[in-house]
Amino acid sequence: MKQFQLSEEDFLAAYSLHSGFLVRDISRSDLFVLLVAALLLILPACLLGWFGFAWIAASISLVFLAALCYLIGYRARLRGGIKEQYAGRESLREVVTIQHDDKQLLWGSAAGSFEASWEDIHKYKENVRMFLVYAHGSTFWPILKSAFETEEELLSFTRRLEGVGSGHL
Repeated sequence: MKQFQLSEEDFLAAYSLHSGFLVRDISRSDLFVLLVAALLLILPACLLGWFGFAWIAASISLVFLAALCYLIGYRARLRGGIKEQYAGRESLREVVTIQHDDKQLLWGSAAGSFEASWEDIHKYKENVRMFLVYAHGSTFWPILKSAFETEEELLSFTRRLEGVGSGHL
């Protein structure tokens, strides 16, 4: 039986591992705002007949700068939202217990439990800090590597995961 507790940084790392690069989370309205900003920077040159290379290069640079600033701000807002989610949900801060054998994985806390046979687990993701185990759609269960007491336990669990569904992503 292994136990761990997710910290705020663990939760942020799990979300980041789950989502990959957070640009995927940008909505269509965000992309529309970026497109309008790009058009507002380039349209005056087209209307006034300024087609010099320096002006076009400056306009393109401004568009990229605006997009970069927007993405940095977006990521900061998203990170703040994830922190608020962690702070607002007591269940995320509870001690988690995991058990596994040849047939199944048990993941539980005071808020509830999850039980899945290894056949039900369709994929997993991994980084140096944790595993994310997926058994039902895009729902994931984070498992910190620090919960394993020995290197052998960690290797045994890793080998078990390597045999599931579509495997490592």
